Amino acid sequence: MNDIIKPQQPKDAFERLEKFQSLSAGQFWRALMGIPKYAIQQDMVLLIESIAWVDNQPHTISVRAHPDQYGQHVKVEWTDEQGQNRQGYVTCETHEFRISSFLQKFEFEPAHEQIRQRELAAAQGRVFALQQDLVDTQSSPEKMAKLIAAGLEESARKSANSNPAGQLPIAIDHTARVPQNLSSFLSSGITESSIAVMKAQAERSHAIATIQGNWITTKTKEIEQAIKRMTPYFDEYGAAALAHTEEVRVYVDKIMAGIKSLDLYIGKDVEVTTLRKGASACSSNPLTIMQRKLIMVEEIAVFTHVDESSDHRDFKGMSLLLGSNPEFVAQIFPTERCIVCMCSTRRDVYYENTYESLQRNRTNHEVFLLVRDGENIHCVDSPVTTHLGASRLFPSKNEIDGLFTGVGGEQITFDSLKYTKSLSAFEAQSLHYKRFLILMAGLDHRLQLFGQFYSEPQGLDFVTLPFQEKYLRFIHDEDGESMLPRERLQHVSKWIEEMNSYLAPGSRVFCLWWRLRDEEASPGLHHFKADPVRRRGIALAYGDGNDICVDVDAKRSSWHDNQNVFQSKVFLTRTGSLTPGAEPYLVLDAVQPDQLRRYIYDRESRVHSVEYIELFKQTLKFVQQERAFEEPMRSRMRQALIEGGISGESEADTLVDKAVIRWRAANKGASLPRFQGSTPPEEWSVLLNLLFMLQHGSAARQHAIGSFAQDRCYSPLRLVLTGKSQLVLYAAPSTAERDDRVCPFVWVHRIVLRVGKRSIGELSRKWVLLQKKSAAELVQYEWPESKEWESLESPFKSPQAKVDVFNQLTLNADLFNEILGSENAFAEVSKAWRREHRLSNAGPQRTIYRPSFFLPIGLIGRGSTLNYLGFGCQNGAFALANCSAAPEMWAEVVSEYLRLNNSAHIDNELRSHRNGRRDLSVFRIHEMPVTSSPHCSLPLFLGRNSPQEHQEAQPRTSVANPVSFDQRLRALYPKDDTGRSRLVWIAPPLRAGGESSEDSSNVRVDEWLGLEKVLATVAMKTIVTVTFRSEDASFPYKRMMWAFDGKVDTSSASLYDFKGWSGASTCHEFYRYQDEYDAALQKLKHQAIPMDNAPPEYPQPKRPDKLLACLYVPV
Repeated sequence: MNDIIKPQQPKDAFERLEKFQSLSAGQFWRALMGIPKYAIQQDMVLLIESIAWVDNQPHTISVRAHPDQYGQHVKVEWTDEQGQNRQGYVTCETHEFRISSFLQKFEFEPAHEQIRQRELAAAQGRVFALQQDLVDTQSSPEKMAKLIAAGLEESARKSANSNPAGQLPIAIDHTARVPQNLSSFLSSGITESSIAVMKAQAERSHAIATIQGNWITTKTKEIEQAIKRMTPYFDEYGAAALAHTEEVRVYVDKIMAGIKSLDLYIGKDVEVTTLRKGASACSSNPLTIMQRKLIMVEEIAVFTHVDESSDHRDFKGMSLLLGSNPEFVAQIFPTERCIVCMCSTRRDVYYENTYESLQRNRTNHEVFLLVRDGENIHCVDSPVTTHLGASRLFPSKNEIDGLFTGVGGEQITFDSLKYTKSLSAFEAQSLHYKRFLILMAGLDHRLQLFGQFYSEPQGLDFVTLPFQEKYLRFIHDEDGESMLPRERLQHVSKWIEEMNSYLAPGSRVFCLWWRLRDEEASPGLHHFKADPVRRRGIALAYGDGNDICVDVDAKRSSWHDNQNVFQSKVFLTRTGSLTPGAEPYLVLDAVQPDQLRRYIYDRESRVHSVEYIELFKQTLKFVQQERAFEEPMRSRMRQALIEGGISGESEADTLVDKAVIRWRAANKGASLPRFQGSTPPEEWSVLLNLLFMLQHGSAARQHAIGSFAQDRCYSPLRLVLTGKSQLVLYAAPSTAERDDRVCPFVWVHRIVLRVGKRSIGELSRKWVLLQKKSAAELVQYEWPESKEWESLESPFKSPQAKVDVFNQLTLNADLFNEILGSENAFAEVSKAWRREHRLSNAGPQRTIYRPSFFLPIGLIGRGSTLNYLGFGCQNGAFALANCSAAPEMWAEVVSEYLRLNNSAHIDNELRSHRNGRRDLSVFRIHEMPVTSSPHCSLPLFLGRNSPQEHQEAQPRTSVANPVSFDQRLRALYPKDDTGRSRLVWIAPPLRAGGESSEDSSNVRVDEWLGLEKVLATVAMKTIVTVTFRSEDASFPYKRMMWAFDGKVDTSSASLYDFKGWSGASTCHEFYRYQDEYDAALQKLKHQAIPMDNAPPEYPQPKRPDKLLACLYVPV
């Protein structure tokens, strides 16, 4: 065994054996190993569905899943390349392998037909076995008996605990026959035991039938699934036959693509429309091809009117512009020999008809070519689908790179399975651009559409790279490659927002009136169904409370020829509900003509912003006319700057623009004055001072001005130069000046400075809100603290108004006490009511208007708003009825109340509120916005002619004692976890801590009014009457009365919780005092019967909670 064995033959005698096998789609290959990631088992034979080729070499192999797995969603576990265990789900349809991996894991299987036949026979055998089992079991009593026994045993085990404890089961003879009819059942004798036996036998028969049915259903489903598993075997035959033809199909597709390309060259279905004729461009000019796809609507918007309905039908208008407007031609074509691609619209246009919308929007997005050769311009329409939907005329670098980038950003390389798909997308895109070059060659060779721009003879060199490098220029105007950086303008909507932030009383506003017809922005136009006289115009803004408004001339068309023109108010600060992306106005305070021109002609700014162009064009036209009018004065201002040595020629125009903007904003939009001959206007000196201060500024005095403010305990915020050539300092108030009750103090000092050579003083001052920016002011210096005070808001109009409100609310608390208890106070109050009642009912009218009563005594927060909170009554006369009054004074109230209608009903209505017992529940808790009366100077009674904003609201509160003011005020508290009260402030006399307390959430109104004894007598009761309707003549109830302790929900279903009625209606009465309730209940008992005395056969309703009595009236 230790001897060395030597070979019997020399080394050269060994033979090398090799095996070659062709690889093609439609072959079957065997798996040499298991591939868990794809649920492929070893020795599994699979079909090659397709082969993806790269550079005439196979790259990716796609195999079809095994018929036993095809279409299934299988859970798999595998080990990845890093050695980590992974698991997931795979859909067994098609699996892809790189060629090297496939050859390592698979080998050709020549006997695939015999293998598939055996596998199909096995599947058929499973179906036959299941069918045979079904037939044998049904035909064999022994098998069926075993099946039934097993089912009964399982059923008995589940119901073992169903019998009561200690009870023996009934003895049943299962062999006994169940009687088939009633007579045979009666003849056998009827006992309780026999009935139980019969019932048990029937249940057993039902259980046996159920077991048999369930088993047959289960077997049928198994057979159905087994038959379905045979379908993929037959589908694979078709897939194999189709795979065999793959090579031929790919070859035919390439031929057909080539034929389509040749059709483009010969001009088949290519339409060329001549839009303009003239001289050709110079032959030395190369052919320029622009990358960006232009949008027709966005391009023609610069020169003509477009709106949201503009579409492909505006092509005729563009043709006219190309034929007559050199500026538009230069906008579209940057060179004299040029090609651009274009479509009609960028977005879908709305059409009422769905089919029309589909067809027209498809046409809107179709791409066409525009070709220029000197003065010749043509439009080219190509039928190729890839041309119609092109996003640009030639690809960008990012577009090509994106085809080989995965979803997660990874690079798709040659070794990636996704490479062939990315390559196919690249080839499809390349075909589009190759066809474009072929189309160009055909247009040149057949029609000389581009003129003479090369010296070589005509040929297919047109599509070669050397020809293109020599005679074509590809301009990357979309991706910017190889181009100089261009100016990036601020987005148009942001620029408009910035310009409109200068809106203030006195601003000049250019308005598109037809876009401002909105119920919130133009309530007058909406209410009178009127239209603006003009579509656009300039208006001067003015303040109206917290809003800024303009007036528009409007007219309302009628059936006759007369059209009344009137002025309607438009609220510019209420345009938030208008369509976004189409601003209806532009504030002109800081607008420069150059800015408008840049946005009109900038192509990037017109993207999705065509609606703005109309606004800009009209504004530019107005500004240009204004500049022409102002040019003589501006020229004199420039001359003064240069001759006075204040600035050079390069800075003069800028300084003049700044000075005019500030001067005009400070003078409420007035026109720039002009010289009368050689006589300057009065404002000339102001303008010269403004020019001087704009140039030299006030930086040298900044430190001194800051010290001036600090010496007075103020924090300097902003130093500005106004249009009246004055220096103004904004300064924060001192701690002693701030009134932070309810909300923070938001106003700052605006101090007009008098700046001398040696000292600084002040000319005037006032409280203002610090705006973020103002066209009337040029900021000279701004301290960091100013950001904390910018654009703050307050529900109060001014600091003095805030003080007035708190003082008046405190006085109103004492006034309410006097109104209730003093006859002298009643005389004054009743006089005010009679006056308002007469004014509200003056003139002819159909209804009598009763003025309401409202006396605010506190403040309540509602989100970001602040409202007055007070005692109110919808009918002011009812409020007076519960006050102390001399008989003669009350008689005057009654006389005025009955003056227009003295019927007994009206008289009783008023008398019911003055019945000897004061009912303070008529004074409800009402609210009214603080903005309706900034100084809290409200009248006690509000009539028909009171302003609309004086209409108070009544918040809903539900309390156990409606007479108690304390309970009603506390009911306004929030229900959230913070525990903070919406009642932010109440008059000091009404607080629990009195004048010394700052806590407004704890009130003591009842104690302050002396209502303790009155509240002790309050006993809330409710009587609900339900009237029934019934189609059943036997339904016994006509009405039912329920008496409850306290307030109840009258819609409760428990009031109708019995059967027999078809309809019901309810009414209810609340009683605040026990004696009133007792009298009402006693009266009911004379008309109704207690429910406890109802006959037993009457349906009895469920008795709800808090029920005191229940009575009914029979039918």
